[in-house]
Amino acid sequence: MARFIIYIRNLQYSPKDIDYIIRKSRHLCLATNIAVRDVRISNNFIELDIYTNIVDQSSFKIFSKLGIVEQIKQLDNDDDVMHLNKTTIINKGVWHFNTERFWECHEILEDLWKNCTGIEKDTLQGIILTAAALVHYQKNENRICISILNRANSKLLNSNKFYHQINLTDLKNNITKIVNSNTIKLFTI
Repeated sequence: MARFIIYIRNLQYSPKDIDYIIRKSRHLCLATNIAVRDVRISNNFIELDIYTNIVDQSSFKIFSKLGIVEQIKQLDNDDDVMHLNKTTIINKGVWHFNTERFWECHEILEDLWKNCTGIEKDTLQGIILTAAALVHYQKNENRICISILNRANSKLLNSNKFYHQINLTDLKNNITKIVNSNTIKLFTI
């Protein structure tokens, strides 16, 4: 089975609508060979994580009942990251984070993290944990989000002021504000 991420323009839903979107997307798939694995809701899109053995992507038009399908990305064919240099990977990770594609940010940076050591490894893990926490926010799992943000902050404790173009002081401050206020507000890095 192939795995896809389908991005649907979001004009009206928030993470609090996750149960409704999961039910509706799975209902749309009842007569198909598509399985909805996960759903994440950002300000700009609904992200459906699906498995299917359907080769013809026109079958995904069923999801237009949720909104305009903006992008269909097959994950199994995303091996192109292996040949990218560190700066390019980090830039892609930052772009994914800043466009609220937190799951993809986590995924792309994780491959880099596996090959790092010391403070750099902890710094990357702190950034990855931040993205992972915000994935949980997109699934309306706020307690889990804040718990993971606490772990992210501890990983970033000994980091420098910057990691490539990422201002780690700002990142830590944003995390601390969320944890202390128990209110999740999205930010960019």
